[in-house]
This record gives sequence, C-alpha cells and structure tokens, in this order.
Amino acid sequence: MDGEIMKNTYLFSYLPIISILLFSLSFAIYGEMQMLKLFGNLGIYQGMLEFFSEAGIKLALLIVLLLFRRLSVKPHQSKWLA
Repeated sequence: MDGEIMKNTYLFSYLPIISILLFSLSFAIYGEMQMLKLFGNLGIYQGMLEFFSEAGIKLALLIVLLLFRRLSVKPHQSKWLA
C-alpha cells in the first residue's frame, strides 16, 4: 500500500462535512443580514455605498463572517465547540 492514494468510495461519508459547510454558510448569511440592518440603522451603510457597490459590501461581509465566525466564541463559553 505504499504510495497508493486512498479514495473514499462511499458517497454518504461526505454528508457530515457538507452539513457543516451548509450550516456555516447559512449562519454567515444570517449574520450578514443582521450586520447590514445594523449598519443601516447607524447610518454607516449609505456612506459605504458611496465607495463600494452593494454586491461588493455583501460579498466582503460574507467572506469575513465565513472566515472569522469562530473568533466570537470563546473556548470557556461552550465546551462542545472547543
């Protein structure tokens, strides 16, 4: 078996990672919508639209929330997320 690449032949074994990715994406989209509401209430959103397009703002927020979603959860707050 030296030098052989193991292949995953079972389709259902990918379901856990797919469900984790879908949950992360849905949570990031929800956070993005909440942040846009907050920016609109604070009056920041109109200022951001002067420099960036609406799609660019949404995409940037989505990427930031996808990459840094774990920073808001401290290990001592939840033992099962650590």
